[in-house]
Formats: sequence, structure tokens, C-alpha cells
Amino acid sequence: MLTNDRSDFLEATNSADSALPGQMPESARLIEEGAASGPSVPIPESSPRLDEVCTCLRPVLTWTNSVGGISPLEYTVQLDTTPRFESEDLVEMNSIPGEVYTTSVKLEKPLRDNTRWFWRVKAVDSSGSESAWSTECGGITARFFVCTAMGEKLEHVRVPVREVTASSGYNKDGVLDYDDDNMTFWEGASNQTSHWVRFDLGEEKTVSRIFLTCGRAGWKTRSTEPVDWTSKSNFDGRLSCFVWQQSGDGEFWTDITETGRSNSDSFREIFDFNKPVTARYIRLLIKTWHGRSPRVYSVMLYAGGQPPVSEAPAGNYVLVISNNIGFTTEPGTIKTRFGNMARGLEGHVAPPWDLDVLEMPAHAFSVEALAKMSNKPLAIFLTGSPNNYCQIPLFEINGEFELIRTTDIPMWGACCGMQFMAMAYGSTYVRAAGRAYMTNETKDIIVNDIPPVYIQKNDPIFAGMNNPFYGPEFHTWMVQVVPEGWEVLATSRDTNGFICNEMIKATGRTAYGSQFHPEMAKPFSCSKALLMNFLAMAVDRAKKEGTWIG
Repeated sequence: MLTNDRSDFLEATNSADSALPGQMPESARLIEEGAASGPSVPIPESSPRLDEVCTCLRPVLTWTNSVGGISPLEYTVQLDTTPRFESEDLVEMNSIPGEVYTTSVKLEKPLRDNTRWFWRVKAVDSSGSESAWSTECGGITARFFVCTAMGEKLEHVRVPVREVTASSGYNKDGVLDYDDDNMTFWEGASNQTSHWVRFDLGEEKTVSRIFLTCGRAGWKTRSTEPVDWTSKSNFDGRLSCFVWQQSGDGEFWTDITETGRSNSDSFREIFDFNKPVTARYIRLLIKTWHGRSPRVYSVMLYAGGQPPVSEAPAGNYVLVISNNIGFTTEPGTIKTRFGNMARGLEGHVAPPWDLDVLEMPAHAFSVEALAKMSNKPLAIFLTGSPNNYCQIPLFEINGEFELIRTTDIPMWGACCGMQFMAMAYGSTYVRAAGRAYMTNETKDIIVNDIPPVYIQKNDPIFAGMNNPFYGPEFHTWMVQVVPEGWEVLATSRDTNGFICNEMIKATGRTAYGSQFHPEMAKPFSCSKALLMNFLAMAVDRAKKEGTWIG
């Protein structure tokens, strides 16, 4: 069970730098005046973000580069099991060279599993001047959990909610989504002594896990004005003292004791029950909160189990696993670009094979369910996603992660699909690139400094392709660590020298990942041929193995 007793670090952060009314905090001043006073403290975007779960013992830590100081800059990183960084668990890494846009480091030694770790970074310029230690938004010490079991198998399925009600406030239904841009949430009315949000399951159902995000995320802002990342207003709306409750009739409530929290300032949390509860109603009772009023962005209820087995098409077909995650997405309602590509829709020329398409959301997929399907797909596609990984429950992608690690069925992942190929071996192996790759039109290649993709290793997938070539790119994250058993096939390099891994492949398997989107029909795209080559491989394999129908 992951817990968040915040009393230890709240005491530690009470002494964080502060300012008199109307004055700028010292760390914010350093950010603004870094060029004159030495390097600034690194600020978001960093990874892992507040209270994320890392699924490998040697996570990758990433932070936005500092500004100011005398180049070149280097960094020092510290990790510890306490926010004071004084325990026997202290880990320190020095002289980490700065990279382009953002800087990353993979830990040299494994961390202890099932443990909460705090981390911070500071910059050191060539004259020896140092920045302050970094903090999370709100001026608190950054922290994450290490829990390798959280990334192993799909063991929880979503519990549908029939209706949401709240004691006050507005937009109660906004808690049943993922809030990719932090724009939808329930906010309680101000000047209240307590609040509650109630979830009616329609009938008695079993619940064993809850995923919650609350308060302002802190690191997302649409403002063009300078942001004081240290201000505690960045976590206004986060819950402080609260508990989850259950009820059979909606009138009499029983606390789920292990879910009670006090002095919390967590943005996201996973609640595992000591024992599953069976109830019609689940309620979040909020006693205190930070700031003017509480905000709840997302609530997801789960029960132990496996998703149902989907009915497979009778003929030759491809399976598309959609990572466009949303609470209301159910099998049969999604139409992905990979599906349209296979059908010859949305500007695509149809492949020269008669292929059916089965599409399903990632949370409804498991390796066990695939094994029970009467007819297996000849190929599998993993789609992109608009979601911020720090705001979604990655444990519900474990079915896809297990597929990535084990399947011999030809597989292609694009954008998020490729990133999940790395995250299947460690959730932090994907990081923010520090820049955006956006190519809607041909002119965007020049305007947005979109580099071409250079083939680095010969492979049959590139048959008939020019080197380099362009593919549609829509991403701000990238694969930083290519897992063991995978190799880089292609990269790109922008005008600042930033290198992005554009294609990877599993050694010994027909499994490819592309950071770009070959399934998108764009006039400048030369990457559709990759998918035709991939499907030809899959069809040839099926015919050789005798699984081709017809």
C-alpha cells in the first residue's frame, strides 16, 4: 500500500525561503536574475513528478536546464528517504554535464523497492557558483515512490460510476476524466467547513483501489507572465485531511480506515484497501484543504480482476490498442488513425490485403484476454495519446506493457506507443524533450525546426525508403533510455544539436516503435511506406505459419 504521511516534510519545508508582502522570494529572483547572480535553480518540467510511481530500481531523473551563470553548467543530484537529505540512504551524483533543453541521469545504483524517495538538483557553473536546490511547484521537496510490482501485470479493472454528486461547488462530473490540460475539475464552494464527493455505482460493487488527482497540478500554466514556482499557491486546492468512505444506502457511512490522510499536500495518490469493500456508494469526505477551496481533478475506482475477452473478427485482422485514454472510452466506440489506415480511410490508400480491424482501449486489454481469443490478430498497433503521464494511472496500462515485453505477434507503436515500449521496462525511461515537435503542414517543418529522420541501421522495414525522410511529428516527450533487448534504428537532430530517438526495434522480434506518426496522412509524410512494409512482414509471417485465412 502506498501511503502519504506528510508531517515529516511539511516541517522541513516550513523553513523554505520566503519574502515579505510585495517582495519576490529569493529562489524566484534567482530564476529571473540568473545571468547576473550565477545559475538559476532548475525548475519544472522535471521527472518523475510529484508522487509518481517509478517501476524500476534505477529510474531516470530529468529536469529543465538552468539559465545564467558561466557556461558550461554541471549538476549535482541528491536522493534520500527523508526530505532533509541526512539519512544513511543519501545518494549523491556530481558533475553531471548539462544537455540540450533538459538534462537527464540514470541512477548508477538501484534504489530500495516499495519506498518513497525525495530528490533535488542544483546547478554549478564553471566558476563554481551554485544555484539553490530545486523544489517541486509550491516550494516542497520533490518526491516519488519506487514500486516495481506496480508495473508487472494488469490486476485491476475500472468500476463504472453511474452518478456523481457533491456537497457544493460546480462541475462534479469533471472528476471522471484525465484532465490533460488541467481544465476540468470539481471545485467546492468557499467558506465551507467540509466537503464531500459521492460516487453512486448503481448497485453494490466491489472496489479495492482508488486513483486520485487533486489541486492545481502546479507545473502547467497558460500564462506568459513569469511564474514563481516556489509559491505555495501552486498547490492551492490540494486536499489536506480527508478519508474515503463506503455506504450501502447513501445515508450511513463507514470510513475505509487505511485511506485516511492528514497534513497531505499530494497532487496524486493511489489508495489500496487492506480488504476489498462491497458497496453501492463510495464517498470522499474532505475535512481540510490548501487554499480557498478544494479541487478534485480525477477519481478512478478499480476492482481486482481481468477485462472481458473481446470477440475477434472471423477473418484476417489487425488489433489496434488505443492509448487515447478516457474514462468513458469503451470497446467498439473508438476510431483510431491506425484503424482508418488499415481500412483505407482518412486520405489513406487501402493496403493490398483485405484486413478487418478490432480496436479497444488500453485499459480493456490484457495478455490473458488475448490468449483466450478464438482468432489472433496478424499484427498489433499501439496508438499515440494526448495524456500527461504523471496524471494517469499507468498501472492500468500493464496489459499493454506485458504484451510489449512478451509477444511474438508483429507490433508497431507510434509516439506514445513507442514511448510505452520503453516504459514497459521502466516508467521514467521516457522524458520531456524540452521542446515541441509539431507538424500539421509542410511549412511547420521550417517554422518549428522539425528535423528529418535519419536511418542509422539497415533493416527490412526501410525497403524503398529515402534517407533521410520526414514523418508527421506531434510530441513533446521522447524515449530517453532504450531498454535492453531493443535497438535504435533512426534518429533526428535539430539545429541546436538535440538528438531524438525516432525509431526503435526489439532484437529478434518484429516489433517496431516510431516517435513520428506514419498512420497520419500528410502531404509531406514519406513514412506510410514503413507501415506497408510492416504489414507485408506480418502477412508473410501468417502465411508461413499457416494462420492466414483464405
